[in-house]
Amino acid sequence: MKSTWLKTIAFLLCILCIGGTAFQIFHIVFSGGVSVYRFEAKPEDQLEDSLNYILHLVPYLEEPWVQQELQESKVHYYFKLGDQIYQNDADLPNTYQQSEFYLELSKDKGFDGISPAVDSYQFNTEKLDEEWKDYRLIVQYPEEYVQEFGLRWQREKELVDRAFQTSLLLMIAALLATVYLFWVCGRKGREDRVQLLLIDRLPVELNMSAVFIIIVGMMGLTAEVGDSFEGMAQTFALLFAVFYAVAGAVVLGLLLSLVRNLKNKSFLQQSLIYRSLRWCWRLIWKVVRALGRIKQPIKESLRQKTGKTAVVGLVGYTLFLCFCMLFATDGSFFFFLILIAACVGACWWVARSLTDFEKVKNGIFAIRGGEVGYKIEGVKDGLMAGIAEAVNSLGEGLGLSLEREVRAERMKSELITNVSHDLKTPLTSIINYSELLCKEKLAPPEANEYASIILQKSRRLKKLTNDLFDISKVQSGTEQISRERLDLKVLVEQALAEVDEAASRSELEWVVSLEDNAFIWGDGRKLSRVFENLLMNVIKYAMKHTRVYVTVTQQGEAVIKNISAYPMNFDEGEITERFVRGDVSRSTEGSGLGLAIAKSYTQACGGSFAVTVDGDLFKVTMKFEPTEPQS
Repeated sequence: MKSTWLKTIAFLLCILCIGGTAFQIFHIVFSGGVSVYRFEAKPEDQLEDSLNYILHLVPYLEEPWVQQELQESKVHYYFKLGDQIYQNDADLPNTYQQSEFYLELSKDKGFDGISPAVDSYQFNTEKLDEEWKDYRLIVQYPEEYVQEFGLRWQREKELVDRAFQTSLLLMIAALLATVYLFWVCGRKGREDRVQLLLIDRLPVELNMSAVFIIIVGMMGLTAEVGDSFEGMAQTFALLFAVFYAVAGAVVLGLLLSLVRNLKNKSFLQQSLIYRSLRWCWRLIWKVVRALGRIKQPIKESLRQKTGKTAVVGLVGYTLFLCFCMLFATDGSFFFFLILIAACVGACWWVARSLTDFEKVKNGIFAIRGGEVGYKIEGVKDGLMAGIAEAVNSLGEGLGLSLEREVRAERMKSELITNVSHDLKTPLTSIINYSELLCKEKLAPPEANEYASIILQKSRRLKKLTNDLFDISKVQSGTEQISRERLDLKVLVEQALAEVDEAASRSELEWVVSLEDNAFIWGDGRKLSRVFENLLMNVIKYAMKHTRVYVTVTQQGEAVIKNISAYPMNFDEGEITERFVRGDVSRSTEGSGLGLAIAKSYTQACGGSFAVTVDGDLFKVTMKFEPTEPQS
């Protein structure tokens, strides 16, 4: 129902119906096929109106145009006005009553014959009574003309009725097609989103104005057309039909654009009036907020001693200037010099204070940006000098604190690295001897189980030691990172293959969506470790019989989502710290270093690592710097 073919057919049907209706109307108008039919109920009505009209012209018999109309009309008349007689039928006034359609007006008898029009009767009697003492007027249609007129009127009525019926059917079809187009416009297939076109960017006021102008123009053209084009009536009717079809297509296209904007709820956004009002509202709101920002510092400054002193000083200085100006207006040159000196001194003091203030401000911004060794210099004695000295002392204190923190962190990392390195040798021996014991048949039988437990725990301790060693190296900055162009999709596929056996036993449903050409910069070995740790965490901590979503996009983003089997009552920031585990009860194996290593390796490769917790939903999002594939 919403296919493009159906829309196109409905649009063309609507335009063809409009053109067909115009052709029907203009062909009748241009061909002169309708000359006597004027939508009367019967032909006698027009004959009666014509007799009343002819009689209405009698007071203007001396006018040339009246005589011309009398000659062109088919009516037989006899006009006696005093001694003057006007007639075009020698048998009148003796035979006029032989016809059904006649009118007689005389001074003595009044009206006789068909029913006269009230306004015509009053006008003629008043006009004639004023100018003539004696008058007799007779107008008549012969029976032959009445019959001929009736036949012609009937033929033209049938012609108009057929054209009207055809036009009515065409317009009903056009209306149904238009309603269908209004219903399906902007929709395609099963999509719920409204699809906009280029024309939909037009302001709605311009759109509606164009529709109004075109419709009014078409109506005006229809009202003005009245000339006969006999001989070329069909050609001109076809030209007008094409013009009306094109105009109808434009109007329909503009109306469909308005409907699409309404469906997309963007009608107001496309309105120039709405945009102007919104812009004015935002401007007013900005002015109000600006006034609020101006008012707030003044209120805060008045709460402080320095602010009150400055306000009192400015007010006093202003009053002093006004006092000096009063004396200066009396013509005292001395007070005028005092005023000039005071203004120069005030300008110098403000300029000096602002210069020192700018130096202090730049120093504060520099220290805030991390330059703890920055020194503010060149500030002269005064209020700003004390502030500059305090800021310099603050920078020195921050530098010492930062240096102690860095030294302590480095020592801690070195200690962990050294201890981890020293543990590797005895751990390797324990693992080797445990493997040898597990191969022997020990007595008593429980000894074999004890040896197996020793081997299992020693391997876990070795993994913990290796994880500690790795995270200490990367966080201390000693880990070597080799960045190269990588395909993120291939990395994730390799990690999935590594954990395939564990994943198949996990009773989880894996939903994998990996886009092609997801090229990034990074260290392949480190990132493989990252994805392997994340996927193993999912297998350990995800709720059974739930879905796991693994997604990779071309923009260098990788997302892993799962439903946790344990309550996640921890902060999103602390879960990536060292030795923090989502399983607070620690009923499962794990060191709490998996996410910390993943985050550290991701950041070392230039990416970002974020954890999101929403109820039981656990989500890890990694973003890397994308790069174009090599050609």
